[in-house]
Amino acid sequence: MSSTSPSTDARREAAKNGQAMSDGSFPTRNKRELAKAIMAFGRADDSKKPALKAYLKKRAKALDAEGLIPDAWK
Repeated sequence: MSSTSPSTDARREAAKNGQAMSDGSFPTRNKRELAKAIMAFGRADDSKKPALKAYLKKRAKALDAEGLIPDAWK
């Protein structure tokens, strides 16, 4: 697996598959990407944080990685 960010096309595909936000941001195709997205949460626009938090929790459940979700989010 590459350590670089997903390409624009990969982000679009992930968004179509529910593995990224609708604009392709915060891709979470696997547990590693989920962990990175959770760490990047603070950089998100405040108006998007509620939807992003819900999305990340949903993806964590889908990836059987609910342990990655911060306790403060539970």
